[in-house]
Amino acid sequence: MQHERLSPGAHLRKNTKQILAMLRASAVRAGFACEFEQPSTSKALAKLEAGGQARGSIEVTFTTDGVEARYADLGGATRQALALYTDTGWMMEELEAFLAALPKG
Repeated sequence: MQHERLSPGAHLRKNTKQILAMLRASAVRAGFACEFEQPSTSKALAKLEAGGQARGSIEVTFTTDGVEARYADLGGATRQALALYTDTGWMMEELEAFLAALPKG
Protein backbone atom coordinates (compact mmCIF):
# COMPACT_ATOMS: atom_id res chain seq x y z
CA MET A 1 0.00 0.00 0.00
CA GLN A 2 1.27 3.47 -0.84
CA HIS A 3 1.49 5.88 2.10
CA GLU A 4 1.55 9.62 2.15
CA ARG A 5 4.82 11.37 2.81
CA LEU A 6 4.39 14.40 5.02
CA SER A 7 5.87 17.69 3.84
CA PRO A 8 9.24 18.58 5.36
CA GLY A 9 8.93 21.50 7.75
CA ALA A 10 5.17 21.05 8.16
CA HIS A 11 3.92 22.20 11.53
CA LEU A 12 4.36 19.53 14.22
CA ARG A 13 0.80 19.80 15.53
CA LYS A 14 -0.62 19.16 12.07
CA ASN A 15 1.70 16.19 11.67
CA THR A 16 0.59 14.56 14.90
CA LYS A 17 -3.07 14.80 13.88
CA GLN A 18 -2.26 13.52 10.42
CA ILE A 19 -0.22 10.58 11.74
CA LEU A 20 -2.95 9.54 14.20
CA ALA A 21 -5.53 9.77 11.41
CA MET A 22 -3.38 7.56 9.16
CA LEU A 23 -2.90 4.96 11.92
CA ARG A 24 -6.61 4.95 12.74
CA ALA A 25 -7.60 4.65 9.07
CA SER A 26 -5.32 1.63 8.60
CA ALA A 27 -6.79 -0.07 11.67
CA VAL A 28 -10.37 0.59 10.52
CA ARG A 29 -9.60 -0.73 7.01
CA ALA A 30 -8.26 -3.90 8.63
CA GLY A 31 -11.53 -4.36 10.55
CA PHE A 32 -10.65 -2.96 13.99
CA ALA A 33 -12.28 -0.23 16.04
CA CYS A 34 -9.59 2.29 16.96
CA GLU A 35 -9.96 5.62 18.77
CA PHE A 36 -6.94 7.52 20.04
CA GLU A 37 -6.79 9.23 23.42
CA GLN A 38 -4.09 11.81 24.00
CA PRO A 39 -3.14 12.03 27.68
CA SER A 40 -0.45 14.55 26.66
CA THR A 41 0.69 16.36 23.52
CA SER A 42 3.58 13.92 23.15
CA LYS A 43 1.70 10.64 23.66
CA ALA A 44 -1.37 8.96 22.18
CA LEU A 45 -2.93 5.60 23.02
CA ALA A 46 -5.55 3.47 21.28
CA LYS A 47 -7.12 0.09 21.95
CA LEU A 48 -7.78 -2.14 18.96
CA GLU A 49 -11.10 -3.94 19.19
CA ALA A 50 -12.91 -6.41 16.96
CA GLY A 51 -16.08 -8.32 17.67
CA GLY A 52 -16.58 -6.29 20.84
CA GLN A 53 -13.33 -7.55 22.37
CA ALA A 54 -9.92 -5.97 22.85
CA ARG A 55 -7.34 -7.40 20.44
CA GLY A 56 -4.32 -5.13 20.92
CA SER A 57 -3.12 -1.60 21.40
CA ILE A 58 -1.17 1.19 19.75
CA GLU A 59 1.02 3.59 21.70
CA VAL A 60 2.46 6.58 19.84
CA THR A 61 5.10 8.92 21.22
CA PHE A 62 5.90 12.18 19.43
CA THR A 63 9.32 13.81 19.76
CA THR A 64 10.89 16.82 18.11
CA ASP A 65 12.56 14.54 15.53
CA GLY A 66 9.90 11.99 14.76
CA VAL A 67 7.42 9.47 16.02
CA GLU A 68 7.76 6.12 17.79
CA ALA A 69 4.91 3.66 17.48
CA ARG A 70 4.51 0.51 19.57
CA TYR A 71 1.96 -2.09 18.58
CA ALA A 72 1.09 -4.76 21.16
CA ASP A 73 -1.24 -7.77 21.08
CA LEU A 74 -2.91 -9.25 24.15
CA GLY A 75 -0.30 -12.01 24.35
CA GLY A 76 2.46 -9.48 24.95
CA ALA A 77 4.03 -9.63 21.50
CA THR A 78 5.07 -6.17 20.32
CA ARG A 79 6.35 -4.43 17.26
CA GLN A 80 8.04 -1.06 17.30
CA ALA A 81 8.58 1.41 14.49
CA LEU A 82 10.39 4.73 14.41
CA ALA A 83 9.73 7.32 11.75
CA LEU A 84 10.70 10.82 10.80
CA TYR A 85 7.72 13.13 10.40
CA THR A 86 8.59 13.42 6.72
CA ASP A 87 8.56 9.68 6.01
CA THR A 88 6.04 7.48 7.80
CA GLY A 89 5.98 4.64 5.25
CA TRP A 90 7.88 2.06 7.30
CA MET A 91 5.83 2.82 10.42
CA MET A 92 2.62 2.23 8.48
CA GLU A 93 3.95 -0.97 6.89
CA GLU A 94 4.79 -2.32 10.37
CA LEU A 95 1.26 -1.46 11.54
CA GLU A 96 -0.32 -3.26 8.59
CA ALA A 97 1.80 -6.38 9.24
CA PHE A 98 0.83 -6.27 12.92
CA LEU A 99 -2.88 -5.86 12.14
CA ALA A 100 -2.81 -8.72 9.65
CA ALA A 101 -1.56 -11.04 12.41
CA LEU A 102 -4.21 -10.02 14.98
CA PRO A 103 -7.31 -12.21 15.35
CA LYS A 104 -10.51 -10.45 14.31
CA GLY A 105 -13.12 -12.80 15.68
